[in-house]
Amino acid sequence: MRILDLTLRLEAGMSTFPNYPEMVILPLVTMAFSAPRYAPPCKGYASFQLLFNDHMGTHIDAPVHMCENKETIDRLPLSHFIGEAVFLDLSDIPPDKEITEKEIKIKMNDCSLSICENDIVIVRRWKGCWGSEGFFDCKAFDESAAAFLVERKIKLFGTDVPSVDVEPAPYRRRAHLKFLSNSLPIIENLVNLDKIDKNRFKFVALPLHIKGISASPTRAVAILE
Repeated sequence: MRILDLTLRLEAGMSTFPNYPEMVILPLVTMAFSAPRYAPPCKGYASFQLLFNDHMGTHIDAPVHMCENKETIDRLPLSHFIGEAVFLDLSDIPPDKEITEKEIKIKMNDCSLSICENDIVIVRRWKGCWGSEGFFDCKAFDESAAAFLVERKIKLFGTDVPSVDVEPAPYRRRAHLKFLSNSLPIIENLVNLDKIDKNRFKFVALPLHIKGISASPTRAVAILE
């Protein structure tokens, strides 16, 4: 079994969207502080306090992120996040061009791929490294692409860009709304998609079990057998 980590590593000072606060990691208890409370061979313990937005790093958007009264992250079935994934590499499309239903169909035809009910769909959109120049301005998916995938009754959509919508203000977020209004969660900020060498593979990305929030960081992996 070959496991490929598709997760952006979290660290202090990082932000996964320009207007998001930076992640803060603080020492809560150090070995030196706690050592007097313990007897050898134990030398104490270390613990850290974490402060971050629920959309930090590689994360899963829950429907309530854009749709009032829809599911929070803890209300989504775990079956959404484990299963057979279809991989589409659309990174050759210029970053100033939105991906439409047409581009997805062309790639499916070129690779002899079909998208079935309950598939997970993973799309490589960005050709460079995460966060490199132009990354946050890369156009993502238009409403037709999202609608096409919703019609296929997929259960999870994932991509390597920071948002499935990139548009000037006032924001309409049409792709987000199409996915999330249909209770179809989204994963953003995947990494290492250039290392995937199969069109189909097993995928796992479980959210944290936190009550009532709009998203969750996740550890996403591809299982390439």
